[in-house]
Amino acid sequence: MPRPSLKDQRTDEILNAFERCILRVGLAGSSLEAIAEEAGMKRSILRHYIGNRDEILEALARRVIERYRDETEELIRHLPRCGRGRALVDFLFHDVEKTNIQSLAVAEALTNASIGNDTIRQLFSGWLDQFVGTMGQVLHDCYPERDQARCWAVAYGLASIYFSHEAMTPLALPAHYGKAAVRSARALVDSLERD
Repeated sequence: MPRPSLKDQRTDEILNAFERCILRVGLAGSSLEAIAEEAGMKRSILRHYIGNRDEILEALARRVIERYRDETEELIRHLPRCGRGRALVDFLFHDVEKTNIQSLAVAEALTNASIGNDTIRQLFSGWLDQFVGTMGQVLHDCYPERDQARCWAVAYGLASIYFSHEAMTPLALPAHYGKAAVRSARALVDSLERD
């Protein structure tokens, strides 16, 4: 009987080690040697299971994007039937102060890496397009009399406020900043009720 494949397990171990390296020494300092040391394995094992540094970087980006997609699906699944626009704002900003700063730092490092990596840029911009499009569709369903372009613009505004506020999480800003972000987001959604 053949031995079970260790690919998924090893891939997770390598990507977890890569995330820890990014947090400890930054993306630039996360060489294959550093990742291998963090994972407690030889560099050749990294190359065997995932590949070179660019391939590991892209695998990490795919994993982060998959997490974001899962979170988006969960968010949409839990929206109530009525008042979905305001509920969307409430769900987006509910626990933003509890943002996992480590995950945020990894996502920020990957976003910055997109400057020189077309694959990562396409992954993140594709996810953002899907995220904003999904919220735009939720808003259009709430306000069918508004055209989809306007709903999309409001959804993009919501995403912009959310990501900007989330990016400030490490600063541990006073609560009035979060309240202001929610008021701004609600004002955007409420604008769909007016001509």
